[in-house]
Amino acid sequence: MSKLKFCLDMDGVCCDWVSAALRTLGREEFIDNWTPGIKGIEALTGKPKSIFWTELESQGSQWWRDLEEYTWFRELYDLLASEGDVVFCTSPNLDPSSLKGKVGWIQDRFDKFFRDYIITNQKYHVAGPNTVLVDDNDKQCANFKKHGGEYILFPQLWNDTHLDADAQQNKIKYVQNKIKEIKENKGF
Repeated sequence: MSKLKFCLDMDGVCCDWVSAALRTLGREEFIDNWTPGIKGIEALTGKPKSIFWTELESQGSQWWRDLEEYTWFRELYDLLASEGDVVFCTSPNLDPSSLKGKVGWIQDRFDKFFRDYIITNQKYHVAGPNTVLVDDNDKQCANFKKHGGEYILFPQLWNDTHLDADAQQNKIKYVQNKIKEIKENKGF
C-alpha cells in the first residue's frame, strides 16, 4: 500500500512568522486582533507591499532562524510523520538570508544533518496523487490541488478556515480529520 507524502509549510503553520513580522513592522496591536478573513499581512497592516517586504528583508538570517515555533508544531509534525513521509516545503522571500535562516530553524529542531526540506514558492511542482500539502495559504493549496496533489488548508484566521470555530480551536484534530478524509477517498 502506498504511503502519503506530506509537504509541510513553515511560516504560519510551524512557526509564528506573522507575530514576528508584525513586531518588526511596529504593528503589535494586530497580533491578537487579526480581523478574520483578511488575507495577507500587508492588507492588515495597510503598508504597501514593497515597503512591507523591504523592512522584513533587511532583518537578516537570524530573524528567520529565531522565529518562535507554534505550540502545536511537534504534535503536528509527529502526526504527519506517523501517517507518511514529511518534508518541509517553504517559500523564501527575495532576500537570500531567509533561506539560510529557514534551514537553520529546521536544523535547530532536528539536527545539522537534517535535509528533508524543499525551498520554493512554486509548491505545485511537487504535487502528486499521494502528496498532501499542509499550508495556511489558500492560493498555494488550490494550485497544489490543480496540479494533482491533495491539501490540508491549515486553520488560521487569515484563510478560508476562519469561519470554522472548531478548526481554529483544535488545529491538530482538524488536520487528523482531513488526513482521515484523504485516506478514505484514496482507499487507504
